[in-house]
Formats: sequence, C-alpha cells, structure tokens
Amino acid sequence: MLTLPRIDSDIPLRLVPAAARQRGAHLARVLIQAGVINARTLPARMDTDHIAICRAALTAWLNQRLSGLRCLRPMFSLGLDEAAGNEGAGERDGYRLHGQIAWYGGGGTWCVGPALECLEAFHARLGMTVLRIIEDRSWRTLPLFTPGTALDVARDFYWYGEEDEETALQESWGDDADAREEMRAGMVTRALIDATYPKWALPGASQRRPLRTRQIAEAAELAIGSAGPRIRGVIQDACALMRMRVPARAPQAQDQEGYFIGFAGVLTWRDDDPVTPRVVDDFEQMVGESGEFFEESGTCEVDLCGPDALLRWVKDMEPWFAAVRLIDSLIFRLSDGDWSGHTKVAKDSP
Repeated sequence: MLTLPRIDSDIPLRLVPAAARQRGAHLARVLIQAGVINARTLPARMDTDHIAICRAALTAWLNQRLSGLRCLRPMFSLGLDEAAGNEGAGERDGYRLHGQIAWYGGGGTWCVGPALECLEAFHARLGMTVLRIIEDRSWRTLPLFTPGTALDVARDFYWYGEEDEETALQESWGDDADAREEMRAGMVTRALIDATYPKWALPGASQRRPLRTRQIAEAAELAIGSAGPRIRGVIQDACALMRMRVPARAPQAQDQEGYFIGFAGVLTWRDDDPVTPRVVDDFEQMVGESGEFFEESGTCEVDLCGPDALLRWVKDMEPWFAAVRLIDSLIFRLSDGDWSGHTKVAKDSP
C-alpha cells in the first residue's frame, strides 16, 4: 500500500542561521529579565525562531498598553546591532547587543472644528485651551498636523517666512499687478487661512491666553449643570492630559536632519476644509522631492546586554502611553457625531 510521506516533527519548519539564533536567544533573555516576556505575552504557538517569539511578545506587550485606541495607530520598530567585544560590565561571553527603538504615528484625518467652536461658545477660551493641550502633548508623543502647523507651513513654504504672501508675490512678479493677482488666486493666502480658522485656533494670532487650571475647573463645574456628557467628557480628558507630565520628545530634538513628515493624523476644521488637506499635500510633496525628511516621532538607543536600559525605557514610556490614550480619546470625542445641537452658553473669565 502506498502512503504519503511525512516530515518528522523534530525537523524545524524553517532554518534559522546560528548568528540569528544567538541574537534572538540573547534578546529573549533580556526581555524576560525586563518583564516584557511573560505568560501573558508569549504566543500561543511557539516558534523555533527566537526573534519571531520576541516580536510576538513585544507586540502583545504594546497592545496591552495601547488597547482601545479608536483613532491613532502608533507603530514601533526595534533594530538590532551586535558586535563582539571584550568581557566587561554588561557583556555576556564577549557578546554585545544594541537596540534602536523607534516609534511612528499612523492615523487618518479627523474634523474637530465644529466641536472646538462649540466648546469655545460654551465657555470662552475653552476650545482654544483644548486645542493647545492637544498640540502640546501630541508634539511630545505623536505629533498631529493642526491649524497651527498649517500656518507654520504656509509661512515657510508659500510666504518666504513672512506673515502673509505679499513678499512672495513681490519677489516673484515685482510690479506686474496682473501676474501677482493670478499667482495670489492660485495659492494659499493669509486671507484664506484667516477665513478657514478662527483667530483663537492659530498660535500667536490672538492675544488671549489659554485657560489656567482653576479656570478649566470652573468650566468643568459649569458643565455639570448645563452641558451634556460630551462636553464634560472632553473637559475631563483635557484636564487629565494637562496635568500629565510627559517628557519632551519633539522630533526636532532628536538630532534628525530634514523636515519631520511623520504626522500621526490631520485635524481639519470642517468637512469642506479648503486649507488643511491642501497644505498637507503640498508640504509632503515639496519635502518629499527634496529628500530631506524623517518620519520617526521618537527614537531611543538601548544597550541590550542586560535589562537595565530596557527597564528605564519602559518606565520612561509609561506617561507616553497614558498621554497617547488620552489624546486618542479627545480626538474621538471631538470628531465623533454632530456637535451642532449643543447648547451654547458663552462665559468668559479674566
């Protein structure tokens, strides 16, 4: 009787080079010592490739800290570099392993203008304050393309570093009035920016300052009696995010060359926003053609000879994870549903 041949269960499904197995085994040991690999993060089906096991465990560990996100899609990478060295502190058997952790933002486009205008009408400077909190904390975690970013790009790429387009028109066409007006009609102008966003949505355009902690607390108390759960939820998330101490990890502080283009998402002002999507597209095209750009929201070099450096990174990133969850919650609250029916009770504070 003929029978089908079978592969013995002791034969691995794939061959892993010895160097890769050593690297994977070393990394797995460090992850176990750091508490990243445990019974909850180990894959249900073990792989003979230790690197694959580590990848699955790290993914599970990150998912535990970022579960429930509805808008933002953070991504992480871990690059490994090994080198033989002399036996010393932090080395095992003359083997050194270094890692570079990088994180990126992946998201979409969310319309937040109607909600922020509703907050501003409910309590003067509340919409502005929520937007500033999102801008500041996102720049420390996963930067977002906001109205303030659009204005910065317009200054740098359209207006030759000025506050409006007049210098660019003058340098391009001099005294040719017809050519100047034709160029103006086809570009993003200061008038178009000002017509799209309220002045309070643009940093530096308004003399009003964001609310202080006490004033936000007053807005929260007012919301208890006169606002629905949506406004109260936004205020609660904004207060929690404002109180959170998040280390500054702005992309330009990482010794990277070129322009940062790895925005985790775009905040538009309305569904038919004529400015933000256009500025984003122009910016990415111009920077992409120059070749001088980077996408990492943050990077960290870690010595993986032992668990200490990885443990420090894990500890340092806990506020980061918490801030990302709150930013995601705020974006979802501000962009979800129809905000036009909320009661508008204007109140200002000195």
